[in-house]
Amino acid sequence: MAWLYVILAGISEIISVNYMNAWKKSKRAIDIVKISSFFFLSLILLHLAMQTLPMSITYAVWSGIGSAGAIIIGIVLYGEDASKLRLLFITMILGAVVALKYFS
Repeated sequence: MAWLYVILAGISEIISVNYMNAWKKSKRAIDIVKISSFFFLSLILLHLAMQTLPMSITYAVWSGIGSAGAIIIGIVLYGEDASKLRLLFITMILGAVVALKYFS
């Protein structure tokens, strides 16, 4: 169950970053509420995961999911650069996350 919390926390982080981009464009107050809500949810889920899993692994996986997810969302939804080198580094982040899960 703890790994599910980590994954959901990472997804909440990605959603938060997506709303940050929406807020940057629109400056609507509701986007600030969404950003805050999803960041708060992410931290609650991270806290729940850390009740069982070691902090070092939990944080590394959470931040890897959030980072890679934000980059992928930027490429897919917002037309950011998808160079081969950038995709290689995303693959390396995701590979490290999988390896940390596998070896922990």
